[in-house]
Amino acid sequence: MNYQKENDALYNSFLNRTFFNGWTKKDDSRYENFRRIEFILNAKCNLDCKYCYYTKYGDQLYPKKISQPTDILRNLEMLLDWLIQNGYAPDIDFFSGEPFFQKVGFDALQMILDKFSSAGRKPKNIVIPTNYTFILIDRLVEKVEKLLKDS
Repeated sequence: MNYQKENDALYNSFLNRTFFNGWTKKDDSRYENFRRIEFILNAKCNLDCKYCYYTKYGDQLYPKKISQPTDILRNLEMLLDWLIQNGYAPDIDFFSGEPFFQKVGFDALQMILDKFSSAGRKPKNIVIPTNYTFILIDRLVEKVEKLLKDS
């Protein structure tokens, strides 16, 4: 066995013993810290909070050239297809600057719901941190309510 194959085998063994077991053995408390997957949409936000690392470092963490909506949705689709094909349904933490002020945020959330709608296993929770400023715009409130209804 060469170095690369040995390294790949070690990496796969680690992932199977930790993260992937956490996604399949939900009743086993040993895997509590490995039950989630974080999906980071981008760093776009409608606020400019001084304490926020997205405000300070968002352009460095998520450069515009890799934060295009088509790339984001294509990568998410590949990830979701892989999770479903492998029978994984981890809880999803959906991070962004503010997903509800972006079309790609709604598109990505709808894709998650659509992909898992016919899957055998579904995430128990999809967590979406938000600054809740969307509640000031009726059109956005209606879109969020539709997502909640669809889920």
